[in-house]
Amino acid sequence: MTVRGRVSRLFGPWVVSALGVALLGVPLYDMYEDAYVPPQKSLHSTVVENSVLILLALCIAAAGVWLARQPWSDDRKRSVVRWTVAGAAAVGLVFGWILGVQYFAQHDLKPVIIAMDAVVVGSLATFGVGVYHSREQQRREELAESEQRYRSLIEDVLDSQEVAQLIVGDDGRVVWANAAIEEYFGLDRDAVVGRDRLDLLGERADLFTVPGDGDFGRLLRDAYDEDEVCEFEFRMDPGVRGDAAGDAVADGGVDLADAPSDAKWFEHWSKPIETGLYAGGRVERYVDITDQKRRERELERRESMLRELYDVISAKDREFDWKVRELLEIGERLLDTEVSAFATVDGDDFRFEVVRAGGDVDEDAVLPLAETHCAETVASDGAMRFDAPAKLSEHDGGDIESYLGAPVTVSGELYGTVCFIAPGERRDFENWELTMVDLMASWLGYELERRQREQQREAELREQRSVYTSVVEAVTEYAIFTLDEDGRVTSWNEGARRLKGYDEEEVLGEHLSTFYPPEYREQGRAETLLGTAAENGHAEDEGWRVRKDGSRFWANVDLTARYDDDGDLVGYTKITRDMTERREREQALTEQREQLEFMNRILRHNLLNGLNVVNARADILGGHVDDDYEEHLDTVTQRVDDMADLIETMRSFVETVVEGDERELEAVGLRDVLASEVEKTRTGYDDVDVSFDEPPDVAVLADDLLGEVFENVLTNAVVHNDADVAEIDVSVDVDPETVRVHVGDNGPGIPDDEKREVVEKGVKGLQSPGSGFGLYLVKELLEAYGGDVDIADNDPRGTVVTVTLRRADEEPTRESEDGSAAGGSPDADADADPDGDGDPDAAGESTAGSAPESGAESA
Repeated sequence: MTVRGRVSRLFGPWVVSALGVALLGVPLYDMYEDAYVPPQKSLHSTVVENSVLILLALCIAAAGVWLARQPWSDDRKRSVVRWTVAGAAAVGLVFGWILGVQYFAQHDLKPVIIAMDAVVVGSLATFGVGVYHSREQQRREELAESEQRYRSLIEDVLDSQEVAQLIVGDDGRVVWANAAIEEYFGLDRDAVVGRDRLDLLGERADLFTVPGDGDFGRLLRDAYDEDEVCEFEFRMDPGVRGDAAGDAVADGGVDLADAPSDAKWFEHWSKPIETGLYAGGRVERYVDITDQKRRERELERRESMLRELYDVISAKDREFDWKVRELLEIGERLLDTEVSAFATVDGDDFRFEVVRAGGDVDEDAVLPLAETHCAETVASDGAMRFDAPAKLSEHDGGDIESYLGAPVTVSGELYGTVCFIAPGERRDFENWELTMVDLMASWLGYELERRQREQQREAELREQRSVYTSVVEAVTEYAIFTLDEDGRVTSWNEGARRLKGYDEEEVLGEHLSTFYPPEYREQGRAETLLGTAAENGHAEDEGWRVRKDGSRFWANVDLTARYDDDGDLVGYTKITRDMTERREREQALTEQREQLEFMNRILRHNLLNGLNVVNARADILGGHVDDDYEEHLDTVTQRVDDMADLIETMRSFVETVVEGDERELEAVGLRDVLASEVEKTRTGYDDVDVSFDEPPDVAVLADDLLGEVFENVLTNAVVHNDADVAEIDVSVDVDPETVRVHVGDNGPGIPDDEKREVVEKGVKGLQSPGSGFGLYLVKELLEAYGGDVDIADNDPRGTVVTVTLRRADEEPTRESEDGSAAGGSPDADADADPDGDGDPDAAGESTAGSAPESGAESA
């Protein structure tokens, strides 16, 4: 602690008391001297003389005790002590100076002078005190005036606000209230000030209603007890004021919709006061929210009516006239009118379709359009509002009524009007009300247009049903009938009667599973088919079905789901075809293919192997036969080669017939295949001149038998040629999608009536001794490839065979190892056993791939 601090602590209130006690010693000493030091004076006179000083000294001592007991700060107390000590010291110095001068300089003490000096010092001191008091008084007056102005300003501002306010002191009493308290609650603001807030609350708590389960008194008491911010809304019904408390009825919490329309609504807000003059108290504020509540109530009313409007216009099971009446009734409540009408306009005539709430006009009445309010509406583009002489209603509003209406248009053409009429002078219809009438008119137009479309669609549907029924009834090859959403029969055509054996009256209402055999019904196949169609819109099936007489037939079934405009399932349409014969044909074809495959195996593994053995043995005999028998051996070898070629042709034919549409096609290089077959023709026959310009390397859709096609066409061009030298011309035309190969010769030609027959099964061209299968094989292979063969006359003589193939999208994928495409005359199978000893490795040299040298037609 600093020295100044220690000194400051010494100047406590006891210093003042000590000063008083010290000053008490002066009059006591004077009394002692007067009583015991000669010349002695009377005790009475000395007591009277010193009584004032004694009293003043005692007052100073008592002032020190009083100062110590004040709840002032230490600094304030020390300030008083310093002023007291400084004043005493100053007066002591003044009188010490006077006494010192008289005693030491004049050697005489002058009591009168000393007394007068005391008077002067006292006068000066009292002057200073007077000046200080005067200034303090002026300051207090100015402060009071400033406070008054501030208070007046605050009160004027608060009184001018539309917010009632109370200030409650820390003792719970009202210390201030503004003018709105009296305006809102009928309470005298002057009488309220000074009253206990809870007493005032007890008198008024039952006059207010808090929405829900709230209680005004409990909410406010809890806020005071818990010393927290409190907010809630409450209602004061008409007549419930401070001067009419007896008329108030608290109903325990009523919602906004149940409150009287002229009830007053307030928002209470209060909070503790933490600082300032009223710290520990509370401020309460009451805001009039009646207009806000009325707007909320109006919005709730409008929202409720809009929901009613939506329910009316979305009701699917109600008639249009009912909807119109309900629409007008809701509009009257929403717009607060008494008369409403919906009418149509037909030229100059105005027909009332629906009229509500009385009036002078009946429904179906027809008036001249010019005599109605709606004449102006008809000429407008939207809703209108105006006052006009009364025409449609009888009311207490005199001869004037307020009109609000809008035109109704259908498909862009005027149809009529919808209007609402209120009695009396104009009520200011708001924009939202105009919008609502416009929306009502728009809905009426939409609904009328929708009804017209529905009627038109129903007429079209009736016509379509009539046509459909006629067509369906005329169909006898197929069973066509309909089912409901549960799969029960709802219609039955003649084809269904013929196919299934049931008459219509016998089968209506029966389930689809009626036509299924028992094993199918156990599997639930009818239900599965219905479920698939319902999910995907369509389902197909093949299987056995049962007729009325119990016989079975193989059926192809097509089941299509039917939906309404809303996308809901309403039933199914079912088409059933009797595929029994087709199935039997397919089974027969399957058996034939199996037989052909078996024959193919016999040809390849038995007959061809046997020929290979004969050919091998003939080769062995080649060096051991006399010249006289050499010609016979050559004949044997040639015939074996011819038979081997015939077997290979039969193999290709069988594969073509067996595989049919199941053949897997791929991209095959045309140039190499065609060049290989041309070269074999040149080397395989004498007296043949083949001209051939190699085509571009294009790929066609084919397989490993493509070489057989060109081999047979070229062979027929040679063996059926009657010229000394067979001239063969091979050319190729390439198009974006196809390739055409032309093979022309100079032979005798083919008569026109035989051009198509020459490629049919079993026909031999030009009475050739050949097999007759060559060109038929060409036709079958090309059909499998998606191509074609055509025969035409050559110029000047001969025949032109044109082979058309489809182009492949990708590069060629099949070529033979020697550069020729797969599909030329193949060598003997690797599994051939020419020796007949069961050892494939001992096979002799096969001649099956050699070109024919006789005039026989190539296979």
